[in-house]
Amino acid sequence: MVTPPLTKGTSVLLYSVCLNSEVARISKLVALLDGKSNAVLKRSPRLLSKGASALVEFTTTRPCVVEPYAAFKEYGRLIFRAGNQSLGAGIVTKIIA
Repeated sequence: MVTPPLTKGTSVLLYSVCLNSEVARISKLVALLDGKSNAVLKRSPRLLSKGASALVEFTTTRPCVVEPYAAFKEYGRLIFRAGNQSLGAGIVTKIIA
């Protein structure tokens, strides 16, 4: 199955220790990162292709329990999926209210 690229506005399901599934939307693609050094390769990319590492902002449809990874590791890990396909995994770096 071919995975379409991720763009701003893509709807996903977020999963975490305390989230069974929460509907979220990609609100901003902040930066494309180098997978090994986390150095910024490109700011505000239009899309993310398979295997890309990036800094992404999500907006959930309702409040949910997450914490920055540095403060509480278990609540700072996320997996996001669309349908029955995993699209990515990551950590919470900052919470924007």
